[in-house]
Amino acid sequence: MDKKTPFEYICVTCGKSYKKLDGNFPASQSELYAGLEYHLPTCKRCLDKLYEHYCIKLGDEDEAIRRICMKYDIYYDQSLANASRKITKNRSRIHTYISRANLIQYRDKTYDATIDEEQTQTIDSLSDLKNIKENDVDISERTTIKRWGLGFAPDEYEMLNSHLKLLKEQAGDCDFTRESLLKDLCVIKVQQNRAIADKDVDKYDKLTKLYQATLSAADLKQKVSNKDIALNNPDECWGNFTKIIETMSPAEYFKDKQIFEDYDHMHEYYRRFIDRSTNNLINGTNVMDEEFVIKGIEDDD
Repeated sequence: MDKKTPFEYICVTCGKSYKKLDGNFPASQSELYAGLEYHLPTCKRCLDKLYEHYCIKLGDEDEAIRRICMKYDIYYDQSLANASRKITKNRSRIHTYISRANLIQYRDKTYDATIDEEQTQTIDSLSDLKNIKENDVDISERTTIKRWGLGFAPDEYEMLNSHLKLLKEQAGDCDFTRESLLKDLCVIKVQQNRAIADKDVDKYDKLTKLYQATLSAADLKQKVSNKDIALNNPDECWGNFTKIIETMSPAEYFKDKQIFEDYDHMHEYYRRFIDRSTNNLINGTNVMDEEFVIKGIEDDD
């Protein structure tokens, strides 16, 4: 029986054949190349030449990377482009970029994701602010830009303002320090949403912990009266009881006596069944409980 001819992968650019995809053709996340087991159809050597060509033609390495990403449906992100610069001289920058664009945090992202992300442009200057249509999110230079600064998208400014309003309602009166913490919470909330959009679980987890720490620093808790705490929340009763007594005044001078009223009659129980019997035992007396003594009749003994 004749042996089967070994299967070969041919580069669509130079025509050279290879026996293996891995190591010869860069990986891809695009469904366009599913038939090539998610590898680009151009070999690494040709991709290096193409990158050098665009570097000369466009005069900018980052733009050269973007142009290749556009051609081959690769996700483009400026932070990834910046990170790809930190490589040794003998490593290819374009292959470093593609390798990092295939990391798990960028799973399923192609150039379509780049287009979607760049459509939500941030306001980075006052000229950008002027380009916003009147029917878009209400963003004024005085109340919004000066409060939050530049660098957010229109819907993010809306989120910042609405979240700050919600936090202020919870916090009540705020001094400068506390309001600064509330604003920090709003910015962290926007960054959390960005991490969710990027499917960056690690970043989202760190931001969540930061949000909780800042929330604690701002001392945001449900506002209830001291009476409600004492009467309706038994888990907090004793600690709040002590705090109120120590910071306000002794109990006998406290204005609202009902806060510390003995609703279970524990003091009466202690006096009748513990204190009375203990005194009888120690002192040899025979003091009877008032409930079981008939007044006016002396004991024959």
